[in-house]
Amino acid sequence: MAAEQPYLVIGLCSLCVANPETGQYTSSGTSQSEKELWSAIDGSLASVGATYADVAAICAAVAVREANADLDGLLAALSNRLPAQALKLVHTDAAAALASCTHGVLHGACVVADDHTKAVAFGGQRQHRTSGWGPLFMDGGCAYDIGSRALLAAHKAHDSRGAATTLTRTFLRRLRLPRVEDLVRWAYHPAEGQHERICGLARVVADCAAAGDAVADTILRHGVGELLKSVKTAAASVGLEAPSTFQVVLAGRLLPQNGLYAQYLAEAIRAESEPAEAAALIALLQMAINGNLPQQ
Repeated sequence: MAAEQPYLVIGLCSLCVANPETGQYTSSGTSQSEKELWSAIDGSLASVGATYADVAAICAAVAVREANADLDGLLAALSNRLPAQALKLVHTDAAAALASCTHGVLHGACVVADDHTKAVAFGGQRQHRTSGWGPLFMDGGCAYDIGSRALLAAHKAHDSRGAATTLTRTFLRRLRLPRVEDLVRWAYHPAEGQHERICGLARVVADCAAAGDAVADTILRHGVGELLKSVKTAAASVGLEAPSTFQVVLAGRLLPQNGLYAQYLAEAIRAESEPAEAAALIALLQMAINGNLPQQ
């Protein structure tokens, strides 16, 4: 009797497997995120003693900048390495985050706030994505946006153009810099890694806002406004409006369980909602309390 062949189904999501520094998958096939993806696939196969030939199906959900081209490129890459008969699916990371809360059904909306940010909504056979083009296009509400605004606030406070803020001394303490002027060299040099450094300041802003700093709180609430516009636009574009009900899922490193940023966003969505939409948000808030929001 022939040995039974492995029947492997692989599911991967960049919200779980990618390091914060890997960024978004690009169709060029040279991104660090692609290396992370294949490393995860190879690791999954090695853990059960299998090879590419044993894969029956795979769904890869990744962060992308240009959705159609990048996802097409990913699908081509999977097709080049995996068996022709294997089922191959590609989606954005936002789709996976939504599906994780709807038992695989793509109906509703997801907003991702990370080094990049985007909102994706699914309704019927339609889907619509807003934002997500990266820092040069000022993705509103992302870590880079928050970090950049915080540096500006510290600069304005230093030269008396803006209100005093604890952001300044908190930056100096955490970055181990002796003077405010040293923030300039820290921000610009070296050029490599600049984006990640600025993104890293978002956590400081959240901490200062939680401690009562008004300037930091204003920066967070501005980000919430940007995320709110993104998710409302995406939802409306696929017909998810009152009186229909649908889930809104929060995902990404900036929206951790019980975090202030997530709390502000949930409150803002509820305030903007019709009563029917608010019913869906009650479920969202309960998910946050129970710790069931997608984690990085």
